[in-house]
Parts: sequence; structure tokens; C-alpha cells
Amino acid sequence: MTQTAFPAKRDTNHTPGMSLRDYFAVEAMSGLLADEYIRTHWSAERIADHAYMMADAMVARGVKVESEPHCFLE
Repeated sequence: MTQTAFPAKRDTNHTPGMSLRDYFAVEAMSGLLADEYIRTHWSAERIADHAYMMADAMVARGVKVESEPHCFLE
């Protein structure tokens, strides 16, 4: 099942909204676009590819942390 970025109680007038992966990609893309070199030298496709690569890593890492909730505190 796809995780949503902002889960809400479902009713007949509610759509699930963007996925958590898309939300992470948007945030990663914001960071990438803050870099002038990337903004001026990379294509939009390259930026999007890198943003989704980072988002996929964040989603995968989140799944790992959920299965080992205290691993980062040790």
C-alpha cells in the first residue's frame, strides 16, 4: 500500500493526496534547485531523476527504521 504524505480520515469527499515518495521528491528537488550550478547546468529530467532517487532512498530507509525503531539511537 502506498503511504500518503498527509494521511487523513477517509470520507466520501476525500482524496488520498500525494504519496510520501512524491512528497520526499518535492523536498529533495527544492534542495537541488537551491544550488545554482545544478539549476543552470542540469536538465529538468536529471534533477527529477535525482530527486526521486533520493526520495526512494528515504522511503526505503524509513521502512528499515520502522522495523528497527531504535537502531539510530545506539
